[in-house]
Amino acid sequence: MQLWIRFNFFVFAIAAAFALTGCAPGQNSSDEEKEPHFVLGQSRVNAMDFSGAVEAFEQSLEVNPHSAQAHYQLAMLFDTKISDPAAAIYHYQQYLKFESNAPNAAINRQCIDASKQEFAADALSLPASSATPQ
Repeated sequence: MQLWIRFNFFVFAIAAAFALTGCAPGQNSSDEEKEPHFVLGQSRVNAMDFSGAVEAFEQSLEVNPHSAQAHYQLAMLFDTKISDPAAAIYHYQQYLKFESNAPNAAINRQCIDASKQEFAADALSLPASSATPQ
């Protein structure tokens, strides 16, 4: 009987260790890419419906706010297809937050820096005056 209790305790301890270290089965990037809104977003990107793709990826984030892949797709759209550097910065940062070991992290940080420069240039540009001083 005592052996049975020790065995159950051992199994429980192993399961708890896996759960605490993040080794328990969870949602990985391939699972994120199977989410229906994400799939719809991908198909809209392929159809060059970029505003529709943004909407679909945002819906994907409503389902899973921690979806690194949805954040990455939105960052790429806002950076390259829809000029919104502030949104691109946000989504690149969220991607790096949720995908801490991203193989493309250095490139994404460069994209963040470029988007910050673009955002600053947009914010600091002076409006053209209709009359010039004499």
